[in-house]
Amino acid sequence: MDVDARAAILAAAKELFASRGYRAVTMDEIAHRRGMSKRTLYKHFASKEEIADGVVAQMVAGLSPVVDAAMTAGGGFAETFDRVMRGIETFLATAPMIFLADLERDAPQIFARIAEFRSTQMRRYADLLRAAQERGEAPSDINASLAVDVLIAAVQGAGRPEWLRSHGIGLGELIAVLKRVFLYGVLGSAAGEGERRVDGGLGY
Repeated sequence: MDVDARAAILAAAKELFASRGYRAVTMDEIAHRRGMSKRTLYKHFASKEEIADGVVAQMVAGLSPVVDAAMTAGGGFAETFDRVMRGIETFLATAPMIFLADLERDAPQIFARIAEFRSTQMRRYADLLRAAQERGEAPSDINASLAVDVLIAAVQGAGRPEWLRSHGIGLGELIAVLKRVFLYGVLGSAAGEGERRVDGGLGY
């Protein structure tokens, strides 16, 4: 297997997917972008779906070290939470939304790879929250696993490309709201509150 050729094909496909989405791009166009015949292209990838899956795998692999670095950089829970969310936002800003939206509609099994990665990484927040509880930064009566599961459900629902499009909301705005609600609660104020609130910690 020619790894360099596969990488070059994925790079060409990602450019096309970014500008036109998954649905509109054909194998002929990908082959043409790479300057090869479609027959040669099929020697490396059996289908457009396989190529798209490879592009998503690269995206996930690229995001993993971003999350790992943000999770392990130290600091309190609120600082770590904010750092991770900003890292995800910065990285996903480079992900073509038109491509993700098409995957959600036309190749849900590939889009599910992104959703699963998101859930797996966000479950790590539960350990961070428990550590914050031990340090007295968060109320001890919060069920950390349940709190994080609620956050994951919100992200998986509202973070879908079609949901964002239909509500006219950008990814940055969604992340800002999630941080605000999860860390401080709907009725609290994020300004000047630091790691801990007198009237309810994380707002639960």
